[in-house]
Amino acid sequence: MPITVIAFVLTILTMSFVFGGLTLKWHNDFKLRRDRQRAELSGSSMGTGELKALIQEAMAETVAPIEERLELIERNMRQLPERTSTSAGSESSDS
Repeated sequence: MPITVIAFVLTILTMSFVFGGLTLKWHNDFKLRRDRQRAELSGSSMGTGELKALIQEAMAETVAPIEERLELIERNMRQLPERTSTSAGSESSDS
């Protein structure tokens, strides 16, 4: 086998290993940067439990005035004299 063919094959093999190694390095660097960015973002975001607690607090603040108003209406309804069907019938016949 001529020396030029051997040199050509060795050159191709060397270039393949170099490009393969560079590809792996770039891929690992990309994954490392992506993981760092995710770690930075996750530090500033809130978890599911925190979000649920905020929603529950907001709903409690929103519903509290409505519940107070309903309690007031119920108290007023209890204080009103109840009309019975017999008393309502006698009042209409008086007119």
